[in-house]
Amino acid sequence: METTILSVGGSLIAPGGIDTAFLQRLKTTILGQKGRKFVLVCGGGATARNYQQAGRALGVTQEGLDWVGIYGTRLNAMLVKGVFGKKAHKEIVTNPEQTPQFREKILVAG
Repeated sequence: METTILSVGGSLIAPGGIDTAFLQRLKTTILGQKGRKFVLVCGGGATARNYQQAGRALGVTQEGLDWVGIYGTRLNAMLVKGVFGKKAHKEIVTNPEQTPQFREKILVAG
């Protein structure tokens, strides 16, 4: 089965607020593809940047800001995984060097 890797930028997932219409279209499009698996690599976008901006204003260290960005990205990935329900692998990939084999149609990374 062919695997397609897609970058799903955080600015698509949550450009200001969460774009539920985009996520529904993404779901419909991907689930409509027969004979393919997908790896969806999510970004942090505005979610991560907004938290980092607040942290910066409050004196959070650079390392702390980096972690805030990472967790913003993972938050978006959790939402995307949830959109696909049981069609998505149970765990989100957080380390690209440890990508699991997956039987489900979707693997989400973030």
